[in-house]
Amino acid sequence: MLDRAVVSEILPLFTGFVFVLGCVVGSFLNVVVWRLPRGESLSHPGSHCPGCGHAIAPWENIPILSWLVLRGRCSGCHQPISRRYPLVELANGLLFTLLWWRLWTSPLPLSCLWGHLFLGAALLSASLIDIEHLLIPDAITFSGLVVAAALALAFPETHLGLGSPGLPGGEQLITGAVLEHLGPAGRLLRGPPRLRALFDALLGMAVGYAFLRLLLEAGRRLWGRTRERRDEPVTARLTAEGIRIGDDDLDAAWEDLLVHRGDAFTAILADDAAPAATTTSPAAPGRALRVTASAVTLAGESRPLAEQAPLELRLVRWEYPREVMGHGDLKLLAMIGGFLGPDATVFVLMGAAFCGCAWGLVRNLLCPSHRGCPLPFGPFLAAATLLWILGGEAFVTWYGRLLPGPLR
Repeated sequence: MLDRAVVSEILPLFTGFVFVLGCVVGSFLNVVVWRLPRGESLSHPGSHCPGCGHAIAPWENIPILSWLVLRGRCSGCHQPISRRYPLVELANGLLFTLLWWRLWTSPLPLSCLWGHLFLGAALLSASLIDIEHLLIPDAITFSGLVVAAALALAFPETHLGLGSPGLPGGEQLITGAVLEHLGPAGRLLRGPPRLRALFDALLGMAVGYAFLRLLLEAGRRLWGRTRERRDEPVTARLTAEGIRIGDDDLDAAWEDLLVHRGDAFTAILADDAAPAATTTSPAAPGRALRVTASAVTLAGESRPLAEQAPLELRLVRWEYPREVMGHGDLKLLAMIGGFLGPDATVFVLMGAAFCGCAWGLVRNLLCPSHRGCPLPFGPFLAAATLLWILGGEAFVTWYGRLLPGPLR
């Protein structure tokens, strides 16, 4: 366990160590960001140039410095090395330093450092992957859930140490309320610090996941379908594998379009629609089309989707489900709750929603061509988490002053 008296004697040296550690971890994050979305192993093969396959020597793998010495080019094929590599290393070094300095200047126990550093690195890698690929790998969130539970057992004071309601790392308001309602079981959980800390971490995971799940279900009901209507018919080609409408209206595989139970693609054919003679049952004018994950229904006649022959259609209206949020975001907020407790998930969700809405409005105003394009939510969850760590105490204090006297 870190002791403040000891660390104060070597504070500049320890701060430098944290920065260097962040840069080294940032070098590993480059591997994570590149390989995880592509389904590649993080350990095999070793670091190599993706262009020529040149194995990276140890001296070529020193964070930031090696890129500068090599002048941003591979020593094997001399092709440019992306600036992203040193920038990610530097960003993670600065992030680690910021998290450490905030912890040092706060009343939180220094043992919070390990959780904050792991969380910071996980959020940075998840955000970079989400921005580029619109996904958050389970390998990041699931490993974070395990580490959060392990750290709660190893350092229970990181969840319970201060006993200050709402203070990051201190007594959690939601945890306290749940324990009160558990009766005898709650009194049992209030006993051993490690058990209570683990309960706080697990409750944070559950609350984080549940909050976003409710938001996801509400979003599906309000904005969960894309509806298109055309004055002039648009040609479409339907197969057992997927559907293509127009030149760029829609081109998707059924497995990507019909993800959840009950999802369906529906359409209305033009009055003059006449499918190509590639099926034994040509479509008649005005017929409705419905496609589920298992069947195609046309004019009341159904057949298994797997047996559907290619069919040319002319559509005037069509609807299909769309995702308002990925499940990776739910697991990411669960991971955040595991490290910071359930109270933090409320602030993080509100902060991320506010930042995401503001950014979406600005993007639509400045770049109208991007309107309708999906917006990754992971980076906003990460930004709101960082704000909580840096200013959660001040936020709770400020918010407490807004409450009426008896409720304070």
